[in-house]
Amino acid sequence: MNGRVVDGEFGYEFKDLDGDGVYELISSDNDFLYAFGCYACSTMPARIEKLLGQKLVNVTRDAKYQKFLREVLKRMEARSDSNSRSNGYLGGWVASKILVGELNDAWQKMLTSYDSASDTKTEECLINVPLLTCPADQKRELTFPEALLKLLVRNGYVTQGQAALLRTVAPKQPLKLEPENRISDAVSAVPQPRADMRYDVRCLPGQISSGTRCMQIPSGSVDFSLDAGDMFTLPAGEVGYLTAVSGGIFVRNSQSNGLEYVPPGSRKLIVSTDIMKAETNGTRAEYRPVQ
Repeated sequence: MNGRVVDGEFGYEFKDLDGDGVYELISSDNDFLYAFGCYACSTMPARIEKLLGQKLVNVTRDAKYQKFLREVLKRMEARSDSNSRSNGYLGGWVASKILVGELNDAWQKMLTSYDSASDTKTEECLINVPLLTCPADQKRELTFPEALLKLLVRNGYVTQGQAALLRTVAPKQPLKLEPENRISDAVSAVPQPRADMRYDVRCLPGQISSGTRCMQIPSGSVDFSLDAGDMFTLPAGEVGYLTAVSGGIFVRNSQSNGLEYVPPGSRKLIVSTDIMKAETNGTRAEYRPVQ
């Protein structure tokens, strides 16, 4: 199994962050090195990977790693000192704030803090050719917010829809985030299962239950609505992200029998051995498989 090529000074760190007896691989997003400043003045957001089956999966956005990501952010801010207004620091700091659901605050502070006279310049080509072969009259220099936004989109920190909104934001202007992309701060608040939340209707892999019936759900990306007590599982061998768009979802691992709650607005990496159950009527969920 080959991992990513990571920064030679740090490499991977192995820790069992979620206490399940399996080590996560912790590294950083190296694309932020030199992107907006020198190596020493650059910060990098954390990246968490886990071996699931035969795949090394990026699980950074899983809600159960929020505590760790907030600790990383706290250490980053404690080390900021005189670099806190440099573009090299701000790039990785904004991405780290996004990982803990604080895009609005980060973007506003960046807009009022970045160095518009930085020596580090970023260009783009206005025609569809590589930048190295782009004619000089077809190159455009990007502002730091523009260059940062391109990197945040390319590496999955913000969606295209969020990026379009961010381009219109002026300093001090409130930003309304897309609810489905917010990460809830209440990831540790796990309600106690009620008597009617028993897992007494078992479906085959890839099926969804409604009362006593099980219905097949397709493999791949799917959005669906659920009522209280509805259960579903993934197709055999599949791994992906479950987002509780509205209404909470209980996730029970059928191997360890552990129960975890995914609050509205949060997402969790799930596997085909997990059994999901909706908390309330009108629960909306999204599932996206790991590619």
